[in-house]
Amino acid sequence: MKSKKRSIYSALPLYLFTLVFVLLPILYAGFLSFMTRTDTWAVEYLFTLKNYTDIFSGIYLETFLKSLRLALEVTVITVLIGYPAGLFIAGVSPKWQSFFLTAQMVPFWINSIVRLYSIIIMLRSDGILGFLHILYTYPAVVAAMVYAVLPFMIYSVYSCAVKLSESGYEAARILGAGKARAFLDITLPMTAKGLLSGITFSFIPAMGLFFIPTLFGGGKILVFGNLIEDQLMKVHNLPFAAALSVFLMILTGAIIAVTNRLDPVEITRRRSHRQGRKP
Repeated sequence: MKSKKRSIYSALPLYLFTLVFVLLPILYAGFLSFMTRTDTWAVEYLFTLKNYTDIFSGIYLETFLKSLRLALEVTVITVLIGYPAGLFIAGVSPKWQSFFLTAQMVPFWINSIVRLYSIIIMLRSDGILGFLHILYTYPAVVAAMVYAVLPFMIYSVYSCAVKLSESGYEAARILGAGKARAFLDITLPMTAKGLLSGITFSFIPAMGLFFIPTLFGGGKILVFGNLIEDQLMKVHNLPFAAALSVFLMILTGAIIAVTNRLDPVEITRRRSHRQGRKP
């Protein structure tokens, strides 16, 4: 009993932090999203659904669709690069695993703005990559987004792939399965959780990272995160900014729920659980 009370007291700071800095801001944003903006940039506590209906009209809907397209493109490219890289790192010796993981981690010891500005300098007309002529264009934004989220995909896939047993893969080969069949039957299902986590960690930031389109798009490319920033800092429409934020949180939650439902291991577990409950 004493140990149980002690564990509750030790977790109390975490509960308080979550309440004050996570739950209350979310609840306040949800409340504010149904309020009305006044002509003097203040907030009138008058209930309205206009903030949410405006999201699906005019330039706001167009911006959302462009952001969705950008996030999908970034996610696909991240999967094509990060998934094989995660499998490769998991398949080498522990010494080389440490080397590749450290090489991925070291750049992130530097502030992200510093790293991104160094890439901008390289992409300038007088930079070593200036011959590409992509700075302040859509491809530059996509490339910068991929650079920012790629490590999340690699680490997610690696964390699952490193637990794979060679015996299962070799058994499939001995029984006559080709490389492609062994990959589809053994490797892909066992690393699906890491792949789905990497997709989540790639798609969600790509929807909300507003400073990358600002830096690499030259202000010509507007995404959903920029829209929230503009409503807060320039237009001062707090209720609409809150509605945009809540909508993005709902979208994030939906993506997480879908990826969890698509995990083959979880699907098998749920199916086995249902069959076990049948009389």
